[in-house]
Amino acid sequence: MTRLKNVAEVIAGQSPPSEDVTPMEGGLPFLQGNAEFGPRFPSAMSESANPPKQARRGDILVSVRAPVGAVNLADQAYGIGRGLCAVRPMGIESRYAFWLLASSSAYLNSIATGSTFAAISAGDLAAVPIPVDSQRRQRRIAEFLDRETAQIDALIAKQQQLITTLAERVEARTVFAFTQAKSTTAPLASSVHSVLGPIPSGWGVARMKHVILSRRSGTSVNATGGPAGAGEVGVLKTSAVSTGRLDPSQNKLVLDPEEIARLQVGVRAGTILVNRANSPQLVGAAALVGENYPSLYLSDKLWELETTVHTGFLNAWMRTRAYRSQVEFCTVGVSSSMLNLAFEDFKEFYIPLPSAADQARVCSEIEELERTADAVTSAAQAQIALSRERRQALISAAVTGKIDLGETST
Repeated sequence: MTRLKNVAEVIAGQSPPSEDVTPMEGGLPFLQGNAEFGPRFPSAMSESANPPKQARRGDILVSVRAPVGAVNLADQAYGIGRGLCAVRPMGIESRYAFWLLASSSAYLNSIATGSTFAAISAGDLAAVPIPVDSQRRQRRIAEFLDRETAQIDALIAKQQQLITTLAERVEARTVFAFTQAKSTTAPLASSVHSVLGPIPSGWGVARMKHVILSRRSGTSVNATGGPAGAGEVGVLKTSAVSTGRLDPSQNKLVLDPEEIARLQVGVRAGTILVNRANSPQLVGAAALVGENYPSLYLSDKLWELETTVHTGFLNAWMRTRAYRSQVEFCTVGVSSSMLNLAFEDFKEFYIPLPSAADQARVCSEIEELERTADAVTSAAQAQIALSRERRQALISAAVTGKIDLGETST
């Protein structure tokens, strides 16, 4: 056994001034942390002309901020920020070192500290104890893991593709539900057609203000990272509605009794929540509320709407491109992460309006497809989780000598 620092150089990342980091346009790619890690290699979205610290091609990139211990290989030079360290093997096989570090994530997480987010220092990483065998043995282990993990990764990729395909199928069926015919019973103004496109024959068109019975806005309060536990009070985050379904676990805990006293009634069943602010992906996102949540409250970025429209129909509509295009046209903000949608603009959005029976039919068709997709997706996710557990166990067993690799490889 030895320490990582005895067989590799550990380079701590350092962030350049924010004005020196720009969107990727062909310059030196820059990685702030593990957000852009892939299965093996990263994919940078930013660049920096002169980052203080760089990783070379062949270096091992290790995340030192949550999730601590994630690893990637540098397939080219990268600038690296505070969330990463570059490990440059010197007295050890590079591929073997990669697998050793991949097997060390549990240990690294066990020594991580921090109240806001878990983190380790470059010194912590440099002190990681690692087994060092002969060069021949190191190569054999690396070759074995390259081969075996590639097979597992291929199985994981197939399951992930299945999940993506199912989501695309649901989306395509949702779009079809709102565009299955090419004409309407009465001509529509060209401005309406330009927004909604073709809608099924017999359907009408309304503006949001014609179908909204009431709107309740959230409250700005001081809250912790959360989430709230049983008997506690939480304020829903914008991410609670990001998938089209309410995720009540996405909330921040409220502890101050005075803050709690200022909060309004909890989230109510039969309503639909709409996010008015945040990033382009989140602005305008909506979710159904299927049950009462008396201890969960709205943030100031969420609206709770009661409408005359079937909430399932409205929720499905709010996932279509025709709806999203209206959101994109009306949102304003000083940056892409600080966009805002005004309710006065939201009220003017066009919406297709069929009969109550057609609303229920469309909703039922989409919900049935979603139930089937959810069941298959859950099974695929379970298979992915098992495959990842097996992958990690295989790596650990190989680098600790628990697998007999024979003597055929050199």
